[in-house]
Amino acid sequence: MTATDEMPAPEGHPTRAQARAWSDAETNRLISLWSVGTPNEEIARIMSRTSQSVSMRAVRLKLPRKTLVLAGAAAGGRFRPCLTCRREFLSSGPGNRMCDLCRASGDETGGDYVVAFPDNR
Repeated sequence: MTATDEMPAPEGHPTRAQARAWSDAETNRLISLWSVGTPNEEIARIMSRTSQSVSMRAVRLKLPRKTLVLAGAAAGGRFRPCLTCRREFLSSGPGNRMCDLCRASGDETGGDYVVAFPDNR
């Protein structure tokens, strides 16, 4: 087997070539279901996906662990849309309006607009 050969998929699971790509609508639905602590098996059933597919997508999106989601909700945090990328994230309060990924990237505009300041000469 060479490096370009694909390992056989486990029984009942699609190969990488057969796997269905996640649409933006499906990703947003996953984030919504995840944010209220819905179990992976239930999300998989609702979205016609495997539980492993749901877990891997959550990891790739860097969604917080569900125990943190539920603890954050109990502590007064809530899910809000990021002002930059519009994805839902667990916000610690009304002053926290950017997700960690956008904050870490330093791109506070999201590439959608440019703020221009007048020249003070």
